[in-house]
Amino acid sequence: MNTAIMESYELEEMVVAEDVQGALLNNEQKEESDYKLAVRHRKPGRRLRLYFCCILFSSLLFATILVLFSSYIFHPSNTKTQSKENVEIELIWTSGFPKLLTETAFRLVDCNSDGILDVILGYGTGVDTLADNQLLCDLYFDGISPCNGGVKALDGRNGQLLWSYNKSNHEVFALNCQRDIDGDHIPDCLTGGRGGTFEAISSKTGSLIWTFDNDIRNATMNFYTPLYLEKDFDNDGVNDVITVHGGDPIRKPHDVVRLAGEVLLISTKTGKLLNMSIVPDRMESYYSPQLLKRSGKEEYILIGTGGETHGGALYALDLKCFREYCATPYTEIIRDRFKGVMTPPVLVDVNDDKIEDIIIPLYNSTLFAFDGKTFKQLWKRTFLSSETYSSPAVGYFNDDDTPDIMIHYQTGPGYPLYYSAQTTILDGLTGKTILDKPIEQTIGVQSSPLTVSFKQRGHDMFIYWMGECDGIDNNVDDRKIDYDKNTPSALLSHADMCKLRYQTTSFTALHGLTQSMKPPGVLIYNSNHHVAIERSTAQSSSIDIKRFLQQHPEHASTYRSWVRLDNYMEGKQTEDPNRPSASDETSGEFALNDENKENTDFRVIRKRHKRHVGPHDNGGLQRTISTGTLAPSFELNSKSTIDLIFATYWIHSDTSTLLHADERACIEEGMAKEEDRLKPTNPIVYGMDHDAYEHYIEEICTNKTRLRETILKISPDLIDQVQTSMSNPFKKQLGQLTVYRFRLRFQNMKCERNDSSTCQVTNENDNLLPYKQQIWPAYMGINGDCHANNRI
Repeated sequence: MNTAIMESYELEEMVVAEDVQGALLNNEQKEESDYKLAVRHRKPGRRLRLYFCCILFSSLLFATILVLFSSYIFHPSNTKTQSKENVEIELIWTSGFPKLLTETAFRLVDCNSDGILDVILGYGTGVDTLADNQLLCDLYFDGISPCNGGVKALDGRNGQLLWSYNKSNHEVFALNCQRDIDGDHIPDCLTGGRGGTFEAISSKTGSLIWTFDNDIRNATMNFYTPLYLEKDFDNDGVNDVITVHGGDPIRKPHDVVRLAGEVLLISTKTGKLLNMSIVPDRMESYYSPQLLKRSGKEEYILIGTGGETHGGALYALDLKCFREYCATPYTEIIRDRFKGVMTPPVLVDVNDDKIEDIIIPLYNSTLFAFDGKTFKQLWKRTFLSSETYSSPAVGYFNDDDTPDIMIHYQTGPGYPLYYSAQTTILDGLTGKTILDKPIEQTIGVQSSPLTVSFKQRGHDMFIYWMGECDGIDNNVDDRKIDYDKNTPSALLSHADMCKLRYQTTSFTALHGLTQSMKPPGVLIYNSNHHVAIERSTAQSSSIDIKRFLQQHPEHASTYRSWVRLDNYMEGKQTEDPNRPSASDETSGEFALNDENKENTDFRVIRKRHKRHVGPHDNGGLQRTISTGTLAPSFELNSKSTIDLIFATYWIHSDTSTLLHADERACIEEGMAKEEDRLKPTNPIVYGMDHDAYEHYIEEICTNKTRLRETILKISPDLIDQVQTSMSNPFKKQLGQLTVYRFRLRFQNMKCERNDSSTCQVTNENDNLLPYKQQIWPAYMGINGDCHANNRI
């Protein structure tokens, strides 16, 4: 028991005892006077007996008092009521958008000046590729080109579309909407996205203000969440921005890094490049930058490098080096030799020195806390054999004055395939776990948690996602799957892990958890309860091929080529007088070419299996990557409500990336001869490291070379399309994006301890902080810059 509480109870006991004793003493004194007058002449023996009777009576009286007060003295909590939180969940509105998906942060801007913050989100489509996809635009988006992504604004009151910008070259997954750029007194949005997408969009009209088109822009590399600075480098009256241009989505897992990350200083007003810096280790970068201030003169930009399969580091770039020469502009804070630093941190003071510290999850298993003043490690917490794309959330979960951290890690083969996940809460001061045990999940999600803040310490609520398999206990035996490791993550993300591992369906759930709740906490959303809503606008992707080819005769030859390839790969007879027939192929067996056989002493014999080309729909697969945001409730005169806005989307699942039994046997045979890579007599594999050799064997055993040869023979004009995606464009299946707005109403309850049946709502919980004082209401914080909106 808490010492202060013990002292309080002891004081109460003392006061009660004194009151009782005082009353007894006064009565005894009066009785004693009367007694002396009555018995003054009695004999001593009778006095002795009376003396013993008094002692016995006093003892019995003391024992009675002790029994009566013992429950109060030693067990005070059993007779007192306990306060608990009650949360009412109300669905305010939903909006559905067919054929779209989103991984973006949600930003709030009053676009239509009605006093209610509206919702701005970036989006992508299911047809985005780095190659030319005009055919897909013609097939599924009525010829609108580009048809890859953009930005939408929804009315905060009802979810209706205010405007839509659909001209982004590729998917938009990053937004920062904190500054007015075009002078209309409404904050505008800077975007970041795939394929070199970086634009400024008017929040009032949805029109394009500028797009970044400098020669250094690489159409393969991405842009991440831009960071507004507090300096105007080009003296045009508007403070400028820092952003990172990096990533290489087409690089295979163990290829050498070719595209080094770039840190760009950009004019906010015009979109012009002002300065740039290459990251010091010349590694790729998937990082959204932050500004860390030590003092008025010390300002650093935090930059992460590395990727899912390449090591990297967290650096502090001295901001003044964009204006003057610096011999050493970068300071290395932490390095991981195996995986990169990609996930945005939380910047919050946890050691009470009035300078924000860095709470950052490395992709590779470990959450670090670094002193913002010295960059030295404060503490770390490792989750063995795990990875994370989720940023932490920060809030006052326990009763001390240091904010605590919620973190989410997943375990499995690697993004986007995971076998399990855990969510837990760490003490911000020490890094030690607060929960008795982590919250286990069968698959998990990549979304990041949020926080609902209250005035009193220890009352904050973490809001977090869980990913589960229907009917599967978290303690079930681990079941692994065999899959083609060389498959791009965009295709692997269509794999339904619950169906592949347990022959069941998957679902997601959104929970809120406070200190007084038993994990997982209060249920806010369950995808199984909203299937009808999330399919309400979905449209069949089937198209009238005959009518389409009449309207677009330029695509007729492409269609015939896909028919030939489909038929061949599905084992159907196809006759084409202009091409060699399928009978020219071997009769079901093949071997490595002579050069490979001679140099590796490794022979592959296997039967050709039917490989399906086209949609592989085993049912819809829901995704929750976008974090969402809290929003001020527009309910009048309510201090106990706050709203939660988020999105889900579903896509069609795919099993084509799984390895067949003969492929697995082939790989095992090849890996058993791994010593060949150490022999100079085998020049093809000599000098390869383990990962490169494994990649080489998988290329052979999954018959990628043979597949390319088949395409060149049957439909050579499709080789570029097939290398980008194995999906027949004429059979593509698209899902639906759904946006939700829920209202959370917090109420106080009184319950007899250990008896929940006695709980009653007593009043509205007016300790809820206003939206502008919420510590972590959105992805990367309330301003999209990773700074916790911490109350002192």
